[in-house]
Amino acid sequence: MTCRNFIDNRCSLGLHGGTPSHGVCSVCDQYAGAARGLGDLVELAANLLRIKQLVGDCDRCSERRAALNAAVPFTDKPKEG
Repeated sequence: MTCRNFIDNRCSLGLHGGTPSHGVCSVCDQYAGAARGLGDLVELAANLLRIKQLVGDCDRCSERRAALNAAVPFTDKPKEG
């Protein structure tokens, strides 16, 4: 996964000490790349529909985004079982 804020192995936003690891990027609430899970997809839809402009940012949006990403991740790996 690649975030458009991850440039020259550094976070251009200065987050996570400026040198995030792949693991940190996977949970970053400022991530801007391909959807990692359902939370990123909901965030994209809310932005496209301008919902955030109508209701404003909530304090728990990033928590919900992370929870949805964890519950329904998008992976290239087939599920075992």
